[in-house]
Amino acid sequence: MIKNAKKNAKSLMKSHYKELFICSTIYMLLQALDYLFFNVIISYLYWENFNHLIQILFLICFIGLEFVFIPVSLVGLFKKIFSLDIIGRADSQFSVKQMFSKELILKTVKSDFIPRLLRFLVFSCSTKMFYYNQNYYLAGNIFSIINIFISYKFFAVDYFIAIGNEHPIKNSFKTMNCIFLKYIGLFLSFLGYGILIAAIGVVLQYLIIGYYSANVYLPQLRVFISFGFGVGFYSIPYIFCTQYYWLNDLSKR
Repeated sequence: MIKNAKKNAKSLMKSHYKELFICSTIYMLLQALDYLFFNVIISYLYWENFNHLIQILFLICFIGLEFVFIPVSLVGLFKKIFSLDIIGRADSQFSVKQMFSKELILKTVKSDFIPRLLRFLVFSCSTKMFYYNQNYYLAGNIFSIINIFISYKFFAVDYFIAIGNEHPIKNSFKTMNCIFLKYIGLFLSFLGYGILIAAIGVVLQYLIIGYYSANVYLPQLRVFISFGFGVGFYSIPYIFCTQYYWLNDLSKR
């Protein structure tokens, strides 16, 4: 099933890469901004240097990105893939302007807010335990496992919003029921891209500071991870096209 989904994804990208590139770039740009705001907020080194007004503006921007614009851009990317798959003509496509329409924003936030909030809270707890208290590694790992489970159950929500389904959460739970190993297999099938991006990050850090250490904090460099150091311009549309076809096949069974 994954092999067939990847085959269809490559075929769609071959015909419509330009349209997918635009939506994917918007998604990656918003992810980069979100990552930057999140790291400034959790880093006391930067946070305490700002006055209260700037801190409030940072929080507003972060909340807007995390719970509105990123989910909407992701649904918009799926909707673009859906329109290309169904219509297949460049003159009848879901546009970037429609991606941030009031209707789509309200529909996305309504359906995506709870699962995204749960993932964010669990991820924040695990991150804080890993980085700020070395004695809570076990608890941090437990929260990470919980986050994986939440992501698994809600995995198809954005897909169902994009295709116009009226009950995206309910159908996500139904579609993802008892297929955890297939879900993990889908992500492992893209492991090569992750290794490549990690290798580029190691090389860049070495070139910047002369050595590599996982404990060195370089937020300016890590922001570019959202773009996969350039790899993402191909891998992101490819991954989401594959997810679309994979979920499309699952939902019909």
